[in-house]
Amino acid sequence: MVVQDEISFTKVKNGKAGAPGPPGEDGQSQYTHIAYANSEDGKQDFSVDNPNRDYVGMYVDFKQLDSTNPEDYAWSKIKGDQGEKGIPGKTGDDGKTPYFHVAYANSEDGETDFSTSDSQNKAYIGQYTDYTQADSTKPSDYHWTKIKGEKGEEGEDGYTPIKGTDYFDGEDGQDGRSSYLWVRYSQFEDGSGMTTDPTDAVYTGIATTEEGISPADYRDYTWQKTLGKEGVPGEPGSNGQTSYLHIKYSNDGGQTFTSNEGETPGEWIGQYVDFTKSDSSSVTDYTWSKVKGDPTGLTEQNEIPVNPYEGMLWKNTGNNAGYISGATYRFNGSEWEIFTFRAENISADTIETLTSKTGSLDITDWLTFTETNKGLRGTYNFGDPVNNSFIPRWYEGNLELGYRRLMFLSDIYEVNSDQSKGKYLYYTETYFAGDQIKLRQYTDSSTDNLKGRIDMTASMFQITNNWSQNSGVMLSASGDSMFTGQMDIGNNLQVTGDIIGWKNIMSGRIDPNPDWSTFQINENFINGIPKINLYNGSAGIQLETYGSDKADLKIGRDSTGPRVYSWGIRNRTYSYAANMFVTSNGTLGMSTSASKYKLNIAPLSKDESLELGNKLLTINPSKWWDKAEVENYTDELTSGEFYGDYNTVKSHYGLIAEDLEKAGLDPYISKNEETGEIVGIEYDRLWTVLIPVIKQQREEIEKLKMKVGGLEE
Repeated sequence: MVVQDEISFTKVKNGKAGAPGPPGEDGQSQYTHIAYANSEDGKQDFSVDNPNRDYVGMYVDFKQLDSTNPEDYAWSKIKGDQGEKGIPGKTGDDGKTPYFHVAYANSEDGETDFSTSDSQNKAYIGQYTDYTQADSTKPSDYHWTKIKGEKGEEGEDGYTPIKGTDYFDGEDGQDGRSSYLWVRYSQFEDGSGMTTDPTDAVYTGIATTEEGISPADYRDYTWQKTLGKEGVPGEPGSNGQTSYLHIKYSNDGGQTFTSNEGETPGEWIGQYVDFTKSDSSSVTDYTWSKVKGDPTGLTEQNEIPVNPYEGMLWKNTGNNAGYISGATYRFNGSEWEIFTFRAENISADTIETLTSKTGSLDITDWLTFTETNKGLRGTYNFGDPVNNSFIPRWYEGNLELGYRRLMFLSDIYEVNSDQSKGKYLYYTETYFAGDQIKLRQYTDSSTDNLKGRIDMTASMFQITNNWSQNSGVMLSASGDSMFTGQMDIGNNLQVTGDIIGWKNIMSGRIDPNPDWSTFQINENFINGIPKINLYNGSAGIQLETYGSDKADLKIGRDSTGPRVYSWGIRNRTYSYAANMFVTSNGTLGMSTSASKYKLNIAPLSKDESLELGNKLLTINPSKWWDKAEVENYTDELTSGEFYGDYNTVKSHYGLIAEDLEKAGLDPYISKNEETGEIVGIEYDRLWTVLIPVIKQQREEIEKLKMKVGGLEE
């Protein structure tokens, strides 16, 4: 079909009673009603029989009789005014091409489910014409007409295929019928010599049928003159071209044309506009829209339906091989599948199914799974009782029981005090398969970050936080074990064999007391190896060994305060100068003087050296009693107990650190590194400031000797 320039199509009929539409819901048929009038509101010269009018109106409902109320119809103008002589046309505007646009929607304003291509299940059609090829996406640009009536009232004794429910069938409704619109063209008023080519046609004929075959007799059409006398040509537009609207039909969504090269109407209509008069023979050049919907409802018949559509429901009332009598089937596009049926008992060697919904399943024999990833699957979502669980958790996930394994996949949450699901914690996977139990814990269900895992077989147990086979804690059935981290022992640990890496403990015990006050290695002398105690006694933590040579090391406290004590250090003597230094924070170290331990060595100037020495000579020595000695001695006399050191009260002689600070000798004072508080004097360096003073005195003595010698001579 070719339409030259602009033309609007409106579905009309021959004035008879409206043709029944497709079966409506609940056993009702749908009817399309058409009327004619000479005014935009349909009230002037209203008629349902005489099409010789300027306007056509249409509506759809479930009543067979046409309404006589013009307000029930949606009106469109189909006949233009005709003058005796054509008025000269205006100058063409740059040769613009008019385009006819169609859209579909489910609301009167076109806003709901708006689409320019999908016409399925739409209640309204919109149209407009302009000079832009692309369809507008604004619903307000279209003139909307309702083409689908409202849902009818519930039919009596209808059949609803709900599983597990029997129904009495109601009476058959009227067969749904489709209405087809046919347009032909002629040079003559009675339509004789009609053709499908609108070129130079003077009259247009319209006919409607209930079958998809166009009437061959021109007298079956209603004819109207659509071409007036030719007007005076206007001035030619610049580069004007004639546009053509091409229309074809298809029954498979535009995959192929219908018969007669797509001229036979079908379920889909395709269209496009260009400047070529002849229709394209390529289905891809057309934009396809569905114009005929599938029937609805349930088909009940003895025979298998011919040419079924996808989603069609058929109740088998006959005896067809391979089909259950009385069951309802649904066509899935390629074959019939059971939709619903009722049975008290089913006896079958093999049942193949995709989904089974049961209230309970009573199995009296083994349920066998023979394929990997096939079996039973379910979901769970529950929380532990808050008051009856050691660590309540909320579990949400899947359970899978299949070939060779049982698996739990869970997101783990906290449980709130009101027994509701709380904060998300982590994701776990638990497997039971053969001789293995595996537990995996991840930060989330992506399983990218492992938090921990447990692997257990009949011969091995491992718990770790990585994928290494030699990490964490490993225990074997042979008795071997491995701990790669810290091991905390809550009670006695008894060793009856070798501890790898502890060859000196051969056979013995590691025995902490219940209150952890004492930690013993070898409770008794075993094979001549002495006992080692690490305990928290009154003097603090002490490490003691017992044998022929006592060499205790005690790190703890006494009445004076923190104390480090060792008979081993006390009994070892040397003739060397002291070289151990204790920092203000109690750190032990060796005192050094070699240049290799120093940086940026520079000699003092003579004046600077003499200045330091003279400052030292300004200080007077002092004497004092040691505060700790006095306090400890007093406590010992009072309590009668000896604390360890032999405390005596005597006078000590020396310098006071604060006196050096006042004299300007800060470099020779030791202070607390954190508080800056004065602690002591660096006596091993202080004497060096006297060297330049002594040298100066020696030089002066030598000068005096020379003077005295000269006098004697």
